[in-house]
Amino acid sequence: MKKIPNYYAFILTLLIGIAGCATIPKESVKLSENLSVMIESAKASHVNLVNKYFEEKKNEVKRFVMEEYKPVFIKNVGERLKAQNKEFTFELYDRAMERILKKMDQWVGEVEEMRIEVLNELDEHYYLMSQTNEAITGLLRSASKVEEVRKELIERSRIEAEKIIDFGKLEEKIQGIMDKISEAKKMGGKEK
Repeated sequence: MKKIPNYYAFILTLLIGIAGCATIPKESVKLSENLSVMIESAKASHVNLVNKYFEEKKNEVKRFVMEEYKPVFIKNVGERLKAQNKEFTFELYDRAMERILKKMDQWVGEVEEMRIEVLNELDEHYYLMSQTNEAITGLLRSASKVEEVRKELIERSRIEAEKIIDFGKLEEKIQGIMDKISEAKKMGGKEK
């Protein structure tokens, strides 16, 4: 008749095994949730830095085009026209500037494409970090709940263990009553 205590022991062992050896404090869930906020803040800062960096690079391209590329390009166009005995008119200057600005837009566009690529990679990286942290938070929350349930079941098992009938003692009491009945029969119903 010791199946009932063994059943509780099995359940208790199973719960302890599931919960693991270490306990999970409730604060760990809060820390993990705070980490989510920190990840979002770091992402915003990182994106801001990337945008500033690439804005500087675009400005460097524009400065290069206007201060270095344009004078050399205009000079080369002028020399070719002079070699052909042609005059460098405002119309030709405007066409040269269109080509220069088109080249500048192309280079700035290439820098912008790189910026977008970096931002996409950052977004994916931070998305994976957030997803990983959410999974960890969920596991911590679950483990914390398991720990609470484990403690509650341990407490219940103590209470239930106190309520468990000790069949050995019960048998002794019944045997004591049966002995009294047998003795009473021997005496023929006479009391002592």
